[in-house]
Amino acid sequence: MPRSSDRLKSSQQEPTSKYLTFAKTAFSPLYRGVKAVAENYYTPAEIILLGLIAGYIILGYLAAGSVGHAQDVYLFVYSAGLWRFVYPVIAIAVTMRVIYIMVRIVPDRLFHYIAKDLKAIIFDRQRWYRVIPLTVMLTCFFSVFTSLKQLIPAFNAYTWDQSWMLLDQYLHLGWHPWELLQPFIGVPLITYLLNVSYNIWFFVMLAFNLVQVFSLKDRLLRMQYFYTFVLIWAIGGNVLASVFASAGPCYYDTFATGQNPYTGLMDYLQLVNGKYEIWALNAQQLLLDKQSAQGMGMGVGISAMPSMHVATVTLFALQAMRTHRLFGFVMVFYAILIYLGSIHLAWHYAVDGIAGALITILTWYAVAHFLRKDRALHSISQASGNTEALEVRPA
Repeated sequence: MPRSSDRLKSSQQEPTSKYLTFAKTAFSPLYRGVKAVAENYYTPAEIILLGLIAGYIILGYLAAGSVGHAQDVYLFVYSAGLWRFVYPVIAIAVTMRVIYIMVRIVPDRLFHYIAKDLKAIIFDRQRWYRVIPLTVMLTCFFSVFTSLKQLIPAFNAYTWDQSWMLLDQYLHLGWHPWELLQPFIGVPLITYLLNVSYNIWFFVMLAFNLVQVFSLKDRLLRMQYFYTFVLIWAIGGNVLASVFASAGPCYYDTFATGQNPYTGLMDYLQLVNGKYEIWALNAQQLLLDKQSAQGMGMGVGISAMPSMHVATVTLFALQAMRTHRLFGFVMVFYAILIYLGSIHLAWHYAVDGIAGALITILTWYAVAHFLRKDRALHSISQASGNTEALEVRPA
């Protein structure tokens, strides 16, 4: 005969058992569905990438929590505002695709071919299985990144500006880099054009990311691009930016001590602003106001070392070289413009751009080595009956 304590324990376990049974019944189809999609449409390299981004998000919350700011980390800063920029970029991409078909393919039935081509892209289930999760994860990634960038003063004070200024001066034989550039590019129209080039960087980055998200032509290159992209932003834009916290020449009076060697450059930019609108000056003031008010929004946060503008355009140039050599040279030229603009518009010290480019190049080739060493990383599950594998090519 069972004891009363046994009956009580059994009665307590019964509801728990029911809940577990219900959970298994309810979520098993979902689990099997997700597993089937992963096995049939994702390579291990793609799954690891999504896991890397998820790990970054978790570590971001933990890092912010360690300085008492976990509540200031946001997941959806870019979820709404980003789409204002996505639609024009998609429209441009479709237009460029149509022009490519008209100029390079020249089919007999042009409109029929265009409709069929766009339909194949839009209704490609395999493509959307890859696009949607990565797009969502990258949106969250950038939201956490921006939150952590805005929290740099909570991790470390801006104490490195004078050190980077002195290193710049030492590397350039006693001159400040902006002084060396001024006789060549210190012309109002050139300054304005550099300002435009620097400000369209965001749209260039958005275009590159959209193309890579949707592209299935070379999945190894796609993975190399996104692994590098995520790592340089996380390591360079968060870790190194916090360890070597600096604000940049435009904020030298605010965050650094001693005589400001950039007064002449700022005076010149203000003078040019009277003739051509220099958007950099408005952006610099906006970022400073947001930093003071601890406000949140797209693109906020102050950080100079390393230059993420230079780091990302270096990535674009490396990726473009693998796609089309002429396009690669165009992006190299654009990277040079961004580097010059970062100095001339007082955003960065010269060493910031050098560090950004080096971080990207080293990461690009390290990722290439990781992706090439194990071919299984690029093969879709054999168990699913799909034996598709990626061609592993040199970096």
